[in-house]
Amino acid sequence: MSQLFYPAFLKVFSRLNAGERLVFAHEKILQALSDRNAAEARSWMDKHIADLRRGYELANFDIEAPVGWSWRPA
Repeated sequence: MSQLFYPAFLKVFSRLNAGERLVFAHEKILQALSDRNAAEARSWMDKHIADLRRGYELANFDIEAPVGWSWRPA
């Protein structure tokens, strides 16, 4: 999964300080899964996906453009 999502996130991370929000969302998702609370996990995943889109917009990236496979920030 990391190989699919980290290149896209690293593009945003290279321009914005988004690490704290990323960790917070992961903690919320993990806690909801641990609690077997599917609705809460889904809610946080929806927020997490919206955050990535918002990050792309704030960083002035085209969300429709190919990401590439480089692990180095752009």
